[in-house]
Amino acid sequence: MDPTAARLRACFSRVLPGLTEEETLNARAGGTPEWDSLVTVTLFSLIEEEFGLSLDLDEFDETMSFPGLLKRIEDAGEGVKSH
Repeated sequence: MDPTAARLRACFSRVLPGLTEEETLNARAGGTPEWDSLVTVTLFSLIEEEFGLSLDLDEFDETMSFPGLLKRIEDAGEGVKSH
């Protein structure tokens, strides 16, 4: 797992601790029963803090997923702080 995906997985694990690694990598809003609106807000906050990004909750939709968020982080590229 690349470092960015590992950092994102750590964010997911803090908010959805009951998911296995495979479940986390496949997690998506509307398809993961534990993923509710509170999870979304908390997860976005953690991602913003971890990666130095600004995510717009207005852009959130029911197809939001681990792979989708990873792509958004990777697309942000050079603006993302590293650890």
